[in-house]
Amino acid sequence: HLPTPGSPDTANLRATIMKIARDSRGDLGVGIELLETRQRLVIGQHHHPMQSVYKLPIAMAVLEQVDQGKLRLDQQVEVLPSMFVTPGQHSPIRDTWPNGTRLALREVLRYNTSESDGTACDVLLALIGGPSAATQYLRRIGVREMVAATTERVIGEDHRAQYRSWSTPAGGLTLLRVVHEGRVLSDTSHALLMRFLIETTTGPRR
Repeated sequence: HLPTPGSPDTANLRATIMKIARDSRGDLGVGIELLETRQRLVIGQHHHPMQSVYKLPIAMAVLEQVDQGKLRLDQQVEVLPSMFVTPGQHSPIRDTWPNGTRLALREVLRYNTSESDGTACDVLLALIGGPSAATQYLRRIGVREMVAATTERVIGEDHRAQYRSWSTPAGGLTLLRVVHEGRVLSDTSHALLMRFLIETTTGPRR
């Protein structure tokens, strides 16, 4: 049947994406949502490796603890050389301070979220209790089809480890909706998170 005038033509969109999926000969996963109406188009339930995408919920889990008074943005965090990711991984912190350093938690969050720094990510993971704590946070905010299972350093030491931290397209959409609605963090923490996302240096057009 024809779509209602002014409504999304999801059938045609699905057909177009399915053709792209067939041509790609890979496991393509796509999730699209119209925020105003909550209309979703999800193709694929494959567990896609998140790679650096999981730095977003990790930052959110840290900011939750800031909101609860367990952590402070101005507290100094020690970053030891033993915490660095492997030489082949992206880490401005490691490259700038090869002998280690101390940074305010706010700066570690910025490096993690704006610059996709693997060392910063692992430092934040350690502060909240490891990957399992990040996954527990995801469950608390209603994101079920997403798992944080390992550290950046482990991924650098074994490329197969990246497949243990995964998301489905639907899981990614749910997380993005939570961020868009700004309902799980304080206004101050949400504003800081959005600022770091907008100021990203690794994907300035995203």
